[in-house]
Amino acid sequence: MGKLPEEAKNRMINTLKKKYADGEYIPWWIKKGVDNPAQTKKGRKKISDSRKEIPMPETFKVNWIKGRKISPDICKKMSDSGKGRKVSEKTKEKLRLLHTNISDEYRKKLSDGRNNFIKNHPESLERLRGENCHLWKGGISFEPYSKEFNTWVKKQIKIRDGNKCQNPHCKNEGGRLHVHHIDYNKKNSDPFNLITLCNSCHSASNNNREYWEKLLTDIIMIKYKNVLLEVVNE
Repeated sequence: MGKLPEEAKNRMINTLKKKYADGEYIPWWIKKGVDNPAQTKKGRKKISDSRKEIPMPETFKVNWIKGRKISPDICKKMSDSGKGRKVSEKTKEKLRLLHTNISDEYRKKLSDGRNNFIKNHPESLERLRGENCHLWKGGISFEPYSKEFNTWVKKQIKIRDGNKCQNPHCKNEGGRLHVHHIDYNKKNSDPFNLITLCNSCHSASNNNREYWEKLLTDIIMIKYKNVLLEVVNE
């Protein structure tokens, strides 16, 4: 089938717009007073089943995106299209449940798929190492910790925090515990700059550092407000 000329396409669109405006064209589901079949579960299934009976053209079976380079302009447009988009609390809860209620079988499937991909495409790891990684902070992770940040201090911080992750939104119960530097300064091992986090939350705190620093600082300030006031008064 040839491509429809732009002029003919615009003429069809204008005709439909005019018919809608004049009230000449009324969809059959509106005439019958029923819901749009494409928006009902039964209707969507019927449309889906009817499409399955149609053989797929050979041209559709080709992975058209494989090896194709997307221009920086299109990448920027795709990125900008998602910025500022508001997500409802209901959708957030659905996404949270989608990522938490994962079976062990499916987790293994994901893990095996990721390992096979890395095995077959070792060059992909190079894009995530060193300066190529979007989380690169100039190599500060290789800096040594202060001498004060020893095993005894870590143990005391965990006891102080009740041997529990201090992130109020944490869903990982019983995970391995770490002692985290709130301001990300490895040299600052003041007890009020240290907080207990589980392995999952500790990893997550490497992203959006400003948010985590504010959250964890507020937790320390609220929890140990009286102690901090005594230190200041001294």
